[in-house]
Amino acid sequence: MADKKRANPKSLPIGYQERRRNDALERQRAARAEATNKARQFSIIDVDDDALLLTDSTIDDITTSEQQQSSSLPSSPSLYWSRQLTIPEWLIEIPSNLSSQWYIIPRPQGQRCLVTASKGRTTARTRSGSIFETFNSILPSGSPQTMKPSAECILDCVYAEDLCTYYVVDIMMWKGYDLCNCTAEFRQFWIHTKIQEDCPCGLDNNNSSGGSGIERAFVPLPAYQADAQGLAAAAPRANAMEEGEEEREPSCRNHYFPFIQDGVLLLHKEGHYTAGETTPLALLWKDAVCSHYYIDTDADGNIQQGQLVVLEYRHDADGTVVTGDTPPIVLAQMPDQFRSSPAIVRAIYQSSNSRNNGNKKVVRGRPVLLRFAIGPGGFQFHTDGDNEDCRPVGADLIFKGAANSRRGRADTLTKMLFQYSARRQPITFEDLMTAAASGGSGGEA
Repeated sequence: MADKKRANPKSLPIGYQERRRNDALERQRAARAEATNKARQFSIIDVDDDALLLTDSTIDDITTSEQQQSSSLPSSPSLYWSRQLTIPEWLIEIPSNLSSQWYIIPRPQGQRCLVTASKGRTTARTRSGSIFETFNSILPSGSPQTMKPSAECILDCVYAEDLCTYYVVDIMMWKGYDLCNCTAEFRQFWIHTKIQEDCPCGLDNNNSSGGSGIERAFVPLPAYQADAQGLAAAAPRANAMEEGEEEREPSCRNHYFPFIQDGVLLLHKEGHYTAGETTPLALLWKDAVCSHYYIDTDADGNIQQGQLVVLEYRHDADGTVVTGDTPPIVLAQMPDQFRSSPAIVRAIYQSSNSRNNGNKKVVRGRPVLLRFAIGPGGFQFHTDGDNEDCRPVGADLIFKGAANSRRGRADTLTKMLFQYSARRQPITFEDLMTAAASGGSGGEA
């Protein structure tokens, strides 16, 4: 078999991300079948058999399992919460069933948050797990007025500060009911029915205060069928340029939505919510029309001259640098002397020791994150002659220094490849429309 290495993601063998999606769906089906079999086994156990189950060996197994779970718990609450949001991949290959099996959701520009409502209080946490704000909300158990026993809610949201609104992207729990193992199709139905039923004032923050101290609205984002009509609704083109005017920076705000847009999210209808893991069943896409930040920018909002990526350095293992995927993907093996350089020693110390940084406490146990530039060699993939074994094997990396460990996680491979393609041969809106053109009727979920 012939070995090939391809640097340009656009030229990757067709089916790389598709195979990952199929594998993810197969794992879901297997997990569902296993859970069903366990439920059937429990259902046929007689009451008299219960005592037989708690043998010494069974108790030992339970104890061992609890000890293993306890030892694997994060060392801080913020580290725990940072592992609860799902991590979408970036679109590097258009799904073959885009128009029939996917939703497309416009994504607001703002702070992505994990919102929990419990015991009469609502808490929003950033992706790093730190508390963004605590407040009263109209959500069940989100304020003293709406507090009920066992009615906790957990939402995946984007907060638009200028509108004082949390836009609900996805839902993990509602009134104590776990929805993570439900399909995206069911979760979107739940979002658009239950929030309106249980929180009739939650759609308008002007009506939700009323002297009760509730000042934040919760608004479900529209989920369209990802056919041509849905794509046009979720990523409008009309306002990119005024008639007779030369091309300029788009406002990313249009008459469809009150918020400034930052791309779109694609959700596979059968996908589950995978907390803390990357999933190819949720995909991010953007272009210069529907996002101010199509190409990665620096802290001042300026487009970076070259592509920079953040990778995790496994200094205490094999000395490799890896992505933030599940499982991590190795992109390079660092030389032995690399670990002893002053910048790396300092980065290792900062990640492994708890310290105060102004008013914020940097938590012990975060990964060692390093910043690299992508050299002219780009990314390398191995594939056999039949394209059946396509996998990343490396990248042309130029070390630039330590990254902020508080971000909590390295970049995913698909984010790097999306940005790499965006500078060269991006997947365009026209590409998406062409792929979806053969689909059925559009409309909101």
